[in-house]
Amino acid sequence: MNWFNLNARIISDWLDNFERPLIDYRLPDDFEPTLYDLTIQPFIGDTYEEKSFTFDGTMIMHLKCKRATNKIVFHSHQLKIDAEKLKIESATDPAMNVDKNIKFDFVRQFVTVFMSKDCVVDAEYMLTIVYEGPISDKLNGFYRSSYIDSNNTKQ
Repeated sequence: MNWFNLNARIISDWLDNFERPLIDYRLPDDFEPTLYDLTIQPFIGDTYEEKSFTFDGTMIMHLKCKRATNKIVFHSHQLKIDAEKLKIESATDPAMNVDKNIKFDFVRQFVTVFMSKDCVVDAEYMLTIVYEGPISDKLNGFYRSSYIDSNNTKQ
């Protein structure tokens, strides 16, 4: 306890002045999401062999271009994205295509999808993403849990 009393102020000052790298976890505001159309097929239980406690998903992100850019950035954690099934559509910008090369930033949990050209400001786009992921036994993401019911049976 004496050591703490003697050194607490020094440690506190050091922590206050310690320069930490600033990591920005916010998504760019080049696109405004207007709707997420999400389909998930969970495989719960041990009967699914290698797919047990995983899920398959499809998400269609409806986006409005707010600033001309050739990339869409979104958060993702522990998902395996099928790059071959990436698709972008727009009634206003029908010539738009998506690059099958995806950039992953695992520190910020970002995925960047590149398009063939800059988006048209105020145009609506739909990005389709097909993916799979784990049903975790941790309390994050899509996770599994159980409880004991009133009959003392595990559910």
